[in-house]
Amino acid sequence: MDVQGHESPILPLSRCDHVVQFYEDDRFLVDAVGAFLTPAMLAGQGAVVIATDAHREALTAHLEAAGVDVDGACFRGRLLLLDAEETLSTFMVGSMPDAELFASTVGSAIEKRLRSSGGGLRAYGEMVDVLWKSGNPEGALRLEELWNDLADVHRFSLLCAYSMGNFYQQSDAALLQAVCERHTHVIPVESYLQKDSDVARQREIIRLQQQARVLHTEIEERKKLEAALRSALAAQRRAEADLRQAQEDIRDFLENAVEGLHWVGPDGRILWANRAEAEMLGYSREEYIGRHISEVHADPSVIQDILARLGRNEKLESYPARLRCKDGSVRDVEISSSVLWRDGKFVHTRCFTREVPTR
Repeated sequence: MDVQGHESPILPLSRCDHVVQFYEDDRFLVDAVGAFLTPAMLAGQGAVVIATDAHREALTAHLEAAGVDVDGACFRGRLLLLDAEETLSTFMVGSMPDAELFASTVGSAIEKRLRSSGGGLRAYGEMVDVLWKSGNPEGALRLEELWNDLADVHRFSLLCAYSMGNFYQQSDAALLQAVCERHTHVIPVESYLQKDSDVARQREIIRLQQQARVLHTEIEERKKLEAALRSALAAQRRAEADLRQAQEDIRDFLENAVEGLHWVGPDGRILWANRAEAEMLGYSREEYIGRHISEVHADPSVIQDILARLGRNEKLESYPARLRCKDGSVRDVEISSSVLWRDGKFVHTRCFTREVPTR
């Protein structure tokens, strides 16, 4: 009987059955494993338990309460209690169990218990659950296969256990199916088994089916939403790429325009100039940018008037001026300019400089 007073979920077993018990509550698991082992132990058969410290301790108490002489069985070699993680360390190579090491460690322990008992043997192992919880389902599935290979050599019944908490993602469905396929019997979690009648179990099945349908619908809606989101993100990336390309085109247009272009800051210094403007005056861009604009104007009164008008937010169109080149020569130009204002503050001018051919 389990802690809720219901009959054991363990099925009648032959000597080569491989059963998997899914569980939600550790107390239920201990009761299920106890129900699996107790009849065999009381009948003089052997047993091997490979579990965590907490589960071994709880299971030992369960067996003793059921009338099993645990210490005596261990002393006579009929019962072997092993730690799951320590046992795993004896045959794991990297993330996968090694077949030869498994046979020489776990296989030898099974064979020895069979000889000691002189009869049947039941084994319980939760090493697969430990592997799964550590993020290694591939290793757990391979270990299930090694257990099946061992059962082909030594006739014994085996119970494995998995927490249903291992299977909480949509992608876990295929892995759950793989677990089930590696066992001869599959026992569902206690929320189903603890129903006290066939009608109650049928209602539980209907409830679970309805929940599965709701989950399926939610998953399909999520897929549609994710598809729409991916489409929107793709459209955004295309728009961003188009914007970057447009910005590159504008930058290329400004940098390589045949007409001189420059920005002057509120302090009168040149903030930016394109190649045509610098080359027109014989400068490299590095030499030109950073100079005060008055340094390149041949007539101080003209540049003072230009800056004053721009400071009053006037626009200049084809304003005549003379610019002094790096070599000291002077060029006649026409300047068209306006100011970029932001929040009432002078940011920089937008100046177009066109050389006037000498007549």
